[in-house]
Amino acid sequence: MTSKKDYINEKIYYARALEEVKFVKRYEKKITNNLKKLSKQYGGKLLGLQYKIKDPVKVMFKLKLKGENYQLRDILRYTIVFPTDEYVKGVYNIFIDLMNDTTYKTKHAWVKQRWCVGDMYQGINTSWLYNNNFIFELQFHTYESFDAKTYGDLHDVYDDYNKHKCEHIYIGDKDYIMKRCRNKRNKMIKLEDKIPVPPELENDKCGYDIEEWYKLLNIPSKLKRKMKRKMKRKSKRKSKRKSNRKSKRKSKSKRKD
Repeated sequence: MTSKKDYINEKIYYARALEEVKFVKRYEKKITNNLKKLSKQYGGKLLGLQYKIKDPVKVMFKLKLKGENYQLRDILRYTIVFPTDEYVKGVYNIFIDLMNDTTYKTKHAWVKQRWCVGDMYQGINTSWLYNNNFIFELQFHTYESFDAKTYGDLHDVYDDYNKHKCEHIYIGDKDYIMKRCRNKRNKMIKLEDKIPVPPELENDKCGYDIEEWYKLLNIPSKLKRKMKRKMKRKSKRKSKRKSNRKSKRKSKSKRKD
């Protein structure tokens, strides 16, 4: 039986979910039209548009699961699909066009480039801040990876894996075994191995950042100079933070000795 407190919390979460969906609808049309134009220009297809706005009940459940301060990035979501042999070129063009457009902003933490076997997900998941107002999700798939994540067993196992928060449990931990995370992981790896990988991303090239894909395509970079400088500054700061963390760890180990 639902307690009074749970009932009140659910009403609060649902009210917030409705507000979030209402807010998204103000900007959806402009984003949809732009992504349609880009898809057509580069030979892709924008699929699942009837599901682009997340149902308020699903938004409510996500808020309850993640916490009220969680930053929602998938109330408005899109999927662009390309044939496998045209995937890398199509994704690169759209991704860079969006990066060069000051209306859209993304960052490394919002780009999940998963084409290496063992990622347990074949495809790319990105998030974009639109007009400094809200964040939407944009996925890039081949037809095979889209079918696998939408209709196949991979979709169900991946959902179950996330539901049990397996990604956040150490592999050797007791909970990892108790929740059958290892079995789910092994099953996903077998299923993803059946999905054809775009030829340019095979073997050690699977982990290339999208803005570097011009090297795989043997074409000049489309990224504007201003954006290149910005990306260089970010990568320098990132490497500096890494070296600082390493030096801290070294100094700590010396003190222990």
